[in-house]
Amino acid sequence: MKLRYLLLVFTLFIISLVQPLFGQEFELGLPIGHSSSVSSSKLIQDGKLLVTTSEDGSIGVWDFKSERLLYQLFHRESDKSFNLDSEISPDGTTIVTWEWGKDLINVWNINEGILQFKIELNEDDDDNEENYFLLEDDDINVHNIKYSVDGKHLILADNNGVISLWNIETGVKEKEFKTNIDYIQSISVAKNNQLVYVAGDTLTEIWNVKNSKLIQSLSSSSEDTKPVFSEDSKFIALQSLN
Repeated sequence: MKLRYLLLVFTLFIISLVQPLFGQEFELGLPIGHSSSVSSSKLIQDGKLLVTTSEDGSIGVWDFKSERLLYQLFHRESDKSFNLDSEISPDGTTIVTWEWGKDLINVWNINEGILQFKIELNEDDDDNEENYFLLEDDDINVHNIKYSVDGKHLILADNNGVISLWNIETGVKEKEFKTNIDYIQSISVAKNNQLVYVAGDTLTEIWNVKNSKLIQSLSSSSEDTKPVFSEDSKFIALQSLN
């Protein structure tokens, strides 16, 4: 018992010395992989992998059982990303990362730890880099991104109130339409992969992304409601958060 106690004290002492070097808090049993605070974490693939994002702009892919870091991916190579957002595909095979109000979107293959493709805004048209996909508008930035429920598409909402539908396999933009909301705060996707709930400050809209048609407009604030689609996607309930 005394030996175990001495080992615990010694371990805590070592942690107190090492922690300032890495700039992040951690607990016993958790590995170190980021140089700043962890902003999100999610178990995927039936608990086999743990995906973490950090304020240092990196994504960590861990073997959860062994606590071993498999891959560390950086959203930007030349600059840290302090407002990094992310969304993991329903099957846990890809993750999309972006910075709110910035121009770069990356889609990563989680199993292989490689960049599957990227969408970079506000760049010149003559850039023919492999896996490079360019949006035509040179002054837009993305606020929200969601996967379709089947994981085959990305649904992007930009600062101009435009919704676009991207093929996750090819990186090709398939659809684009302008909503009546200038500032899109959140988006939610129905289980039929067709209906999208788009919320602004005082107005919310339901769109069919397959034919770009507006289904219904509602006077509701995204700050106090949460949409819940039925299993057959025929009904939607607005849950009050107040």
